[in-house]
Amino acid sequence: MIEFQCYQCGSKFEAIICPTCKTDAHLLDLSNPMDAFIANGGFEKAMTQATESLPESVLQSLGEVS
Repeated sequence: MIEFQCYQCGSKFEAIICPTCKTDAHLLDLSNPMDAFIANGGFEKAMTQATESLPESVLQSLGEVS
């Protein structure tokens, strides 16, 4: 059985289209290790840790770009 999770709303289901969002645009296949990592918030945690360790000069440069 393949279980999916919608990255947008967090719903878990066994269908190909999210029953809540009515789209397949944000599907994560929870049997795929990378998708499961993303679904559990691992990507956001890694990005937060990476940006917190950046030197102030890099953060300032990023602020000027955006």
